[in-house]
Amino acid sequence: MYKRGSHVGVMLSFVIFVTFLAFLYSVIEPATKVEKDKQFLLNYLGIELDKLFSANLTSVTVYINESYDVSKKDCLEISQISGVEGSNMIVKDKDDNSLNFDIKGTNIEFENNNTRFFKIYYSNEQFKNFSGDLKACSKPKENKEYSIELIKTDRHLYETKIKNITEEHKENYKKLKEKLNILEGTEFGFSLINNNRSAITETNNSDLPINIYVDETPIQYIDEEANVKSGFLLINVW
Repeated sequence: MYKRGSHVGVMLSFVIFVTFLAFLYSVIEPATKVEKDKQFLLNYLGIELDKLFSANLTSVTVYINESYDVSKKDCLEISQISGVEGSNMIVKDKDDNSLNFDIKGTNIEFENNNTRFFKIYYSNEQFKNFSGDLKACSKPKENKEYSIELIKTDRHLYETKIKNITEEHKENYKKLKEKLNILEGTEFGFSLINNNRSAITETNNSDLPINIYVDETPIQYIDEEANVKSGFLLINVW
């Protein structure tokens, strides 16, 4: 008789335990599904925003031969580089200092600080304006007194493009969501921060809900002087 009672107690305890597990699963499973959906969206946005933020950067390395006297004038004039993509440009010396330059027909004039290596960067993204009126530049001859050492094109994230998409997020959020195929009822934002954790640009982060899913990715990006900068891209979804 006592054995039967103990069996009933065990069975009752087992039923209660199974019921508790079923209840726990019913509570946890939807939350887990939501978390997986949001993580998928974060991954998706990381890929799609990367496309919107990216553009080509072409660097051209120019070397002035040792036989050429670079101290004769304050500026140099060489031929434009043919077949290079990019409507905007910036010129730098070997220490990565930006130099004043000017376009004269099919030639480029740029400041000369008595160095022999220069880099010219081309992009369709806007650079800071270093154009200036240079006069009476010395003109080394191509393939004899100067040479093009390397032409390289890479895909980069651009600070200017991130700022432009930030403005689009503020001014035409609905259209941006359609462009990214984000469903109604799902919202997102992002920010670019530097290594000091200061925001360079960010979407409106006021009145956000409590439950936000965040992805933070270390990135390198090109600033308005064609410098490679390090920072972080934060993407929020809710």
